[in-house]
Amino acid sequence: IRYGMPVMENLIGLDAKATNSTAIASSVGRNYDPSFNWDSLKKIRDTWPRKLIVKGILNPQDANRIALMGCDAVVVSNHGGRQLDGAVATFDALPAVVKAVNGRIPVLLDGGVRRGSDIVKALAMGAQGVMLGRATLFGAACAGEPGASRALSILKDELVRTMQLCGARSMDQITGRMLFKDMLI
Repeated sequence: IRYGMPVMENLIGLDAKATNSTAIASSVGRNYDPSFNWDSLKKIRDTWPRKLIVKGILNPQDANRIALMGCDAVVVSNHGGRQLDGAVATFDALPAVVKAVNGRIPVLLDGGVRRGSDIVKALAMGAQGVMLGRATLFGAACAGEPGASRALSILKDELVRTMQLCGARSMDQITGRMLFKDMLI
């Protein structure tokens, strides 16, 4: 309340009629180009000289195609389930995507990360990193930049505690052996 409605900086100016978060969220799809396809992504890859990370991947065949195309990383994401509320959970999609890219490019996880133990689970399942937008957004909504910093601090403390409880002294010691046997990768 103190800092007002959080702003989605990358959507500023896209829909002047959107005055609240519900309107903004529902306007997002109207700004996507339905003709965008694999050839379009390939053209971007071929002309963009910097790192290209593709977000929103749940299908292992798509992840493989992105790796073959020369993209630099893939983000397993269902976009918070907002647009596709029946989509597979990111933690369920992660193992197959990791297997499909077979170490050729990094795999990041976006979605479902609420605690430090979730970070450990994602890394143990093969992700090279996680994205923490929601936690920092909630922190920022409550207390601005100090709130976002506090949210990250809490996640770090939980991550370290989970690692200690699992006997991992460093991030590279987080492995699939820490998970239940039916989740091993």
